[in-house]
Amino acid sequence: MTLEALPQELIFQISTHLNQSDLLNLLYTNSYFYNLLQARLHFAINIDSRKKIYTDFNTDDFNYVSVPNYYTEYRSMKIKPITISSLYSMNIFFKKLIQNPHLCSFIRVMIFNYEIPDISDLELFKVLTILNGKLTNLKVFKWFNGHYKLPGKFISDLNLIELEGCIQLDIPNDKLNFQYLKKLHLSNFNSGPIDFSDFPNLSELTISKLHSSSSPNYFYTGSNPSFWESKEFVSSIAQYFKRTTSIIPCLSTLTIKDMHVTGDDVKVLKSCFDTSKLTSLSILNCFESMYDQDEFYDIRRRRIKTKFFLDELNSIVNKDLKELNIYLVNELNYNNKLVNFLREFPNLQSLNLNVNLNGFENLNINLLNILKSINPDLEFLNLNYNIIGNSKNSNCFNYDSKVTNLLKNFTKLKFLNIPFHIDFKIPKKLLSNLQVLSLRIHEESISKVSQPSNCLINSEFFSNTIIVDKHSQTYIEEQICRAKYWKQMMRSLKWIQFEFDDECMMFQCDDKSNDNGQVVYREGLQNYFQQIITNQII
Repeated sequence: MTLEALPQELIFQISTHLNQSDLLNLLYTNSYFYNLLQARLHFAINIDSRKKIYTDFNTDDFNYVSVPNYYTEYRSMKIKPITISSLYSMNIFFKKLIQNPHLCSFIRVMIFNYEIPDISDLELFKVLTILNGKLTNLKVFKWFNGHYKLPGKFISDLNLIELEGCIQLDIPNDKLNFQYLKKLHLSNFNSGPIDFSDFPNLSELTISKLHSSSSPNYFYTGSNPSFWESKEFVSSIAQYFKRTTSIIPCLSTLTIKDMHVTGDDVKVLKSCFDTSKLTSLSILNCFESMYDQDEFYDIRRRRIKTKFFLDELNSIVNKDLKELNIYLVNELNYNNKLVNFLREFPNLQSLNLNVNLNGFENLNINLLNILKSINPDLEFLNLNYNIIGNSKNSNCFNYDSKVTNLLKNFTKLKFLNIPFHIDFKIPKKLLSNLQVLSLRIHEESISKVSQPSNCLINSEFFSNTIIVDKHSQTYIEEQICRAKYWKQMMRSLKWIQFEFDDECMMFQCDDKSNDNGQVVYREGLQNYFQQIITNQII
């Protein structure tokens, strides 16, 4: 049987898994395939001019995008997009759409990535204005270009299911159609308050005050603690969420980023959304003042608040929460409210936790309290901590065996990402199901050169860490030996990652169950680490 003899639906499904070059080669085979797959060529468009990363590992499985269905998410389809990376190609593409308006109806997904070809914003907005009423079947629109926001009028006539990126929403003027919208991710958002009664089918919401990426929240690592010292950072939830008495959307996923939160903000959330069926909650890069006064820099006459954000949030969040990502800081680095909050979710499966700890406090006690409050049936754990303030204790970044021994309770872990130091050891009971291990290695853990006596070289040279060429073959072999050590301890491991201050190294482990399993260094693959975890573990 020849390929032409197959049903057209089957040929189209095969084409959704083809790379861009393979699809074009098939298209140019004959007129039959050209006419049949013309729609597939325009189905998903990804405009991205970022530098390409070349690796010996097959990364084709990480290039899929999802095309949702209007009525049910179970009928959504994954497809490999067509990538436009040059200004010449983008001009030709838009010119072709304008000259052939019927091609616009084929487009289901359109993504403008962080870096797009160097085109003026006026020229690009002019094209989008022309195409606004012609993209009748567009379901997903993403605008990640942080140089300028996209005004809402350019997508006012679209019946979207997913909208994501730096979008300037001006509801009273633009009269956007959100009847079918299920997923809304707004980055770099500073518009007026939104009445979410206009989003009857909304189930996934992300609001970020600063420019935010589309990376999964369970890999979020937080910003520098000095970020919170800016007095300009005063944005609160009440500024963006409007109270309503109309029909409110029922959310399954809620993400709040880069905002100042208070206990009173929970009332606003309760009036705008139904959180009884919430399965994923993310509070990232948010700040909560411990005192009633707004000027928390002046320590005089301050009173501790009686209502805290996490205490109030606990009353409206579904106790059957499956995923929690949280990085909520305060000026005292006080985490007791966080520990109490974690105890309320016995069915939690995925946890990404970033905490700020004081350098003068006992690190072991803080980590033990956190680990004891977490569901032991957890499958995904990404734990990170920042030591704030100077400490005379040189080991303030290291924890002892009491913390690692407590990890033996998490027997169902498939992914583990924690800080690492030289004496780190994992209990063997933990190793049965672990598939991915990521260790953040502090540069302080690297040994230093001892200063010989009667030396004329400045002592400052010996007080600094050795500068290691991390691209040398000797250094790579040392890390491969370290990875083999972990593989021998954990036979189920598939991936190992070492995170240094300035670089990451990834190693792939084979599926052999013996202790001599092969470990291969995958150079450049760390850029696909999140996609690997998302596709294979999550």
